Amino acid sequence: MMWPKRLLVVGADGALGRAACAHFSALGATVIGTTRRRNSDHHFLDLTVPASWEILPEVDAVVICAGVTSIVDCAQDPARAMQVNVRGTVGLAWQMAAQGAFVLYLSSNQVFDGSIARRGRDSAPCPVSEYGRNKALAEAGMRHLIDRNTGAVLRLTKVMTPGTAIIQSWRRDLKAGRRIGPFSNLPLAPISVDFALETIETILSDRQSGVFHASSHEDSSYLSLAHVVAEHDGADPGLIRPIEAVPGSIGFDSMPRFSSLDMQVEMSEFDLQPPSAKDVFRSVLAA
Repeated sequence: MMWPKRLLVVGADGALGRAACAHFSALGATVIGTTRRRNSDHHFLDLTVPASWEILPEVDAVVICAGVTSIVDCAQDPARAMQVNVRGTVGLAWQMAAQGAFVLYLSSNQVFDGSIARRGRDSAPCPVSEYGRNKALAEAGMRHLIDRNTGAVLRLTKVMTPGTAIIQSWRRDLKAGRRIGPFSNLPLAPISVDFALETIETILSDRQSGVFHASSHEDSSYLSLAHVVAEHDGADPGLIRPIEAVPGSIGFDSMPRFSSLDMQVEMSEFDLQPPSAKDVFRSVLAA
């Protein structure tokens, strides 16, 4: 891999951040990870403490994975979420771009209200959660970098790994003969961590400025995921007792009907083919 030779991964102790560090190291890049946890092998960086940004090494590119990612946590403490997800994130992005780095900000389908499937990249943001509003504001802060060809935004749908907490919890409960209660009315258009990394690699290696999407081809539901988990593990499907999510209790103003994003540009320009939701479920379980 010729570029980037030196990569900064902000949020290297999260699931995607860890995977990004391993992936780009294997490609031959020198990868520097950051964490807000002290006494770590990674560089200390706290998005709420600008002074911690000053000691970062010079790099070719930055991937910003860090933030308050829980929709419920953002709803419960909007002031902290704003400080981390917007002010800190945009401030760091601008600083690193001023130092000559290309900055890739990882955003979310949550910038939209989920009223239509395969939402286009040019649609105006219309979030229905505090988390989504944070992401939309951070995207707006990235526009200056995109216009200067020094940055990009990648909107991701639900990224799933073998360690995804809800999957691990369900597998334990089903194995023990306990009932599980997946949401029947909460959509997801899942992608694997490998697909997310492939998209990130493509954007970085080509230094592509703009707004990009990574999504499965169609929407599914947490109920469908639960049935795939039960089938894979040979568990009793009768233990699956679906429930309906109440918007306020999970951090939404109203329930989205869809979560998928349009990938026509990525398909035509990068030859990235969006996976099917069930293929993602099965690949994660097989891993």
